Order: sequence, then structure tokens, then C-alpha cells
Amino acid sequence: WAEMGSLDFAMKLINEADVAVSPGAGFGQAGEGYVRLALVENSERLRQAVRQIGRCLGRATDGSKPSAATTASP
Repeated sequence: WAEMGSLDFAMKLINEADVAVSPGAGFGQAGEGYVRLALVENSERLRQAVRQIGRCLGRATDGSKPSAATTASP
């Protein structure tokens, strides 16, 4: 996933984590390689999204569990 474009990465998160982000390429050439998150949900929904992204990225690398940073509560 590290060498994937921002649009492909955004689609991966939608399809595998059920989390929508904006691909950086939509904000100009300098935005490629980034995604934009809109933090407009309540804190529980944001924690849920972080957990789901962590699981998705864990599966994409080596299948390991997400780090404490992706599962910690504020």
C-alpha cells in the first residue's frame, strides 16, 4: 500500500475499512501521496474509523495487529 496512489489508497479504505477519505490528488499535483480526513463525526465514530483503518493497514502489511496508537482512546 505504501507505493499506491492517493486515489487507489482512498478506494482501498472505502472497500476494506468502510472509511471515506479524500484522495490528495483531488487537491492538486502536490496533494498526490496524501489523503484528507474530515473529522466531523462524534468521538466514538472517529475511534471506530481509526480502528478500522488500523485493521485494514495491518492486513495490508503482514497481518499483524494494529499498534497501540491506532487503538488508543483519548
